[in-house]
Amino acid sequence: MSTVVEFTLPTDEFVLAETFRAVPTATFEIIRLVAHDADRAFPYLWVSNNDMEAVDKALATDPSTENLERVSTFDGTSLYRMDWIDAIEVMIQILVEEDGAILNANGTSERWKMRALFPDRDSFSRTHDHCKERELTMTIDRIYPLTDFPHGQFGLTKEQYAVLALATKRGYFDVPRTSSMADLADELGISQQAVSERLRRAHDTLVRGALAVGPEITTEPEIGRSRR
Repeated sequence: MSTVVEFTLPTDEFVLAETFRAVPTATFEIIRLVAHDADRAFPYLWVSNNDMEAVDKALATDPSTENLERVSTFDGTSLYRMDWIDAIEVMIQILVEEDGAILNANGTSERWKMRALFPDRDSFSRTHDHCKERELTMTIDRIYPLTDFPHGQFGLTKEQYAVLALATKRGYFDVPRTSSMADLADELGISQQAVSERLRRAHDTLVRGALAVGPEITTEPEIGRSRR
């Protein structure tokens, strides 16, 4: 079964480390990343920073990049296209060796936070072992199966997705509301407390995924074990 893994990597163990040292206030968001061989990866990234000229200069001299191009600029952020040629062992393992995909990735001066899709649990285990062998610090935040589309890709349980979908359809989030929590509970055949808990947990999961934030994990979860 396809498996989604949320994990972090220290910035100094990944691509663009020199750029972050030169411009520590910059933030990066990967919107597309592909790799066809073991030599390089090809990302599109949104970059936010008050001084984009400093970002341009840092990226141009970063030894992990080649063929840099600023594609567009919008409201204080710029979209870049480039080749990554160094410090990309984890990406190559995921994209080329395991035929996986990067669903989203956000980088700051301290860490890269990523969500990756693996064909199965074994392919993730191999990637985890690959990082250990190369002394790369992969910190695992969450592991869960991609059991069904669309809820699985966002880390929602079936129950959380169902209550969110119904609440949206019935106008619970409209202003003014056209249904109540009691209405949702009656239609789903569960208590209002259960509706409230599922909505709250679903919101928390979606917001953390959208903002790429989450609690710091101080212990490494067991491989092959998912959180429901």
